[in-house]
Amino acid sequence: MATTVVLKTPNPGTAQTIASLGGIIVPANGGTYPVVPDIMNELEMFSFAAANSEIEELVDAGDLIVVIDGVNYTTSAALAPWADPASLAEVLEAKSNAYQEVGLSSTVTTTSTSFTLLTGVTTTPAAGTYLVMFSGVFRCEEGESVHCEIRVDGVKVSNSERSLSSANTPIVTTTPIDGCLSTQAVVTVDGEEAVSVRWRVSGGTGTALPERNLTLVKLA
Repeated sequence: MATTVVLKTPNPGTAQTIASLGGIIVPANGGTYPVVPDIMNELEMFSFAAANSEIEELVDAGDLIVVIDGVNYTTSAALAPWADPASLAEVLEAKSNAYQEVGLSSTVTTTSTSFTLLTGVTTTPAAGTYLVMFSGVFRCEEGESVHCEIRVDGVKVSNSERSLSSANTPIVTTTPIDGCLSTQAVVTVDGEEAVSVRWRVSGGTGTALPERNLTLVKLA
């Protein structure tokens, strides 16, 4: 189960604006703002050190409560043991790396018969082990096929190649074939290695249609 982090005002209380978290507003009178997972993808845009300082000051002043997995934390000192001994900022930063998703909604084509980078689906995650999942809609010409595979630092992940072939259709056609390709793999990266999807065609022109996504879920 994913960890849930919520910012909450006391009841009664006044609304609190957290400038260092992009100006988020925690409503007054016991209102809540779900920090994780709702904005975990955006958290890396903010200053964690500033967020930690600002939130801890509000907590210690009695103007804010941090709720982690349903448990209320009303002092900054109480937060540290939970993360052993990370600050709230480090907790939020760790959760921001819990999953990543990149994608693109534009159409791209290739005539390459050797694997080449698929536009819009490359990311460099923090160090760890991830479940990598990719899906997209592709088009191949009559008698041809489109192939895709997952790579880490430019190296193919074993057993990740998938293909769509017009030769596999049960009907005779002279028009291009559209179909969904998906693949997945468990990979371990060191924080500097890019995870990407490469693709190629057997011949003719292959098309990657909108939309396609590469999703990484951190396992360890």
